[in-house]
Amino acid sequence: MELLTAAQIAKELNLPESTVRYYRDRFTDYIPMTGEGRNRRYRPEAMDVFAFIAERLRNNMPADVLETELRARFPVEITVEPQRPQTDSSSNTAAIVAAPAFLEVMARLGQALEDIGELPTVVEAQRQEIAGLRRQVAELTTAVTAAAAQQQASEARDRELLTTVAELRKALKPERPQAPWWRRLLGLEPA
Repeated sequence: MELLTAAQIAKELNLPESTVRYYRDRFTDYIPMTGEGRNRRYRPEAMDVFAFIAERLRNNMPADVLETELRARFPVEITVEPQRPQTDSSSNTAAIVAAPAFLEVMARLGQALEDIGELPTVVEAQRQEIAGLRRQVAELTTAVTAAAAQQQASEARDRELLTTVAELRKALKPERPQAPWWRRLLGLEPA
């Protein structure tokens, strides 16, 4: 397996080497690497992680949202440094020292288990909220349907009234009396 340096990754992704180091330090849990200091090397799959980070930060994604996406897409890297067991002088028993990264992962796992324990309560609350929203939608749909029916009835009544008013005007309009015959004969009134 060919390991990569920060310079190689920076060149491949067209990024400054300092940016690659910043990404490594900021999101170290998701970067697969080995070694320390100048001997630090990155496994080939680290290229995908760096490219993912660079793309998201270029699009102005907040770091906390990016970390959530990283957690969902890439496995968390756990680096356990080999340490010699320390002996307790009084009982001569070995004490195992856990790496800080391991303890952090265990804390995250504990939090995830707590979240899963709360999940049924959250799901039930969401079900109740959805049921309430469905009731509101049904009530609003009924109200809109009733308002539409009432508007149609009002429009029909308005058309009837306009027809009746037109008929009444026609019926009440006085007929023009016919002019006397002699005025018509002399052309003083139209026929």
